[in-house]
Amino acid sequence: MPKDPTMEPEVSPMGSLSEQGLLVTAEADLQTLAFKSEPLKVLARLHTFASSADDRGQPRTSNEIDDPLRVGNLPPHELLQERLAQLVDLIINSKAPVILIAAIAHAELATLRPFTHGSYLVARASTRLILAARDVDIDGLVMSEYGAFLIGRPAYVKAISAYQSGTAEGLAAWIQWQGEAIRKGIEMSLQLAELADTKK
Repeated sequence: MPKDPTMEPEVSPMGSLSEQGLLVTAEADLQTLAFKSEPLKVLARLHTFASSADDRGQPRTSNEIDDPLRVGNLPPHELLQERLAQLVDLIINSKAPVILIAAIAHAELATLRPFTHGSYLVARASTRLILAARDVDIDGLVMSEYGAFLIGRPAYVKAISAYQSGTAEGLAAWIQWQGEAIRKGIEMSLQLAELADTKK
């Protein structure tokens, strides 16, 4: 991102990704109410901002994807419908703690990679949506996406890989990563709020 936030992101692959991330985040904040009853439709809508491909907003129909994190272990596209239905049930009906629901949803989307391009952006935005839809962060102030950035890409890939292992230890490692990303996002929000207060 440019140092001056009033400037457009740089014209480059990373600049384009930054712009897509901003658009996904902004749209997620507008979709909280719809997400409560139709999470898949909202995730598909977010994907239209995360990708410029012709199939944006549509689940993948093959096992050919763009995987910039090189996570691997891609579930076959034939399993998408069943796994996404299970995810919807979790998001809408689970009585588990909200951070646990958010962690599982994020990891499932990052593991399934339901779209040919841009699945990770949508996966990270799902945390914001769940925290807001479950009334933990109604105003969308927690910047868990920024927390993920602060922790770093290698730690993110390691945590997703741990989740994919299917072990109790792997699940715990992922939940710990997600909790830390949320915590760092909260800290950054508080810092920005304090900075805004000092400027009044």
